[in-house]
Amino acid sequence: MILMDKSEEYLKQCERAQPYLQLKPQCGDTVTARHPQSNRLIVGIIQHIDQNMVCIQNIDNDYKNQIILPTKALIKLPSQHSLQKMLGKTHTKSGFMTYYGLLKGLHHFVENHKAIQQLQSMEQMWLAFVMEYRHCRMWNGTEWIPSRCPIHNIPITSDGVCPHCQAEHYQEQEALASQADAEAAAQAEAEAREAEERGHAEEMEHQYDGSGDQ
Repeated sequence: MILMDKSEEYLKQCERAQPYLQLKPQCGDTVTARHPQSNRLIVGIIQHIDQNMVCIQNIDNDYKNQIILPTKALIKLPSQHSLQKMLGKTHTKSGFMTYYGLLKGLHHFVENHKAIQQLQSMEQMWLAFVMEYRHCRMWNGTEWIPSRCPIHNIPITSDGVCPHCQAEHYQEQEALASQADAEAAAQAEAEAREAEERGHAEEMEHQYDGSGDQ
């Protein structure tokens, strides 16, 4: 049996990636699913599968038995090889994958994504590469978030912030603050002018009343 990542982190990454990858498990595949009682993610190998139900041999450390589950509950755990095949659209005229181009792209991905330092296995790295290359998504520890800003088409940070959008937001906030300050100054000036005019009118009125008394 080929060893592969069965860590909780990889199971969660695969679960969150399923809406994008749409992987269809087959007999003999390694899969993950929510345990019917504990609701925790477990790992198993498909023994039998049909349209509605599936029997998996559980290879989780805590549950060494066979489990019957709804087929739609399964999430395939892709191996390094299957993840690499997903990137096989770059190929020569003869139909063979250009492994040089694939490795070159992977090297560029590793060099330009700081978030890759958080990945803990080769499966996690290849899955992150697939999600970036095919879906423009990156893992933030919880979800696959957009890796590029749809407005500026540049990489965003691991917390989902586009540097350009952030700079524009700060500029907008500064402009709003300056506008608010200008409006407040204008209001204060208008009130001061109104008070001055009111005081001048009262002074004229007193002078008029005094001259009438004489």
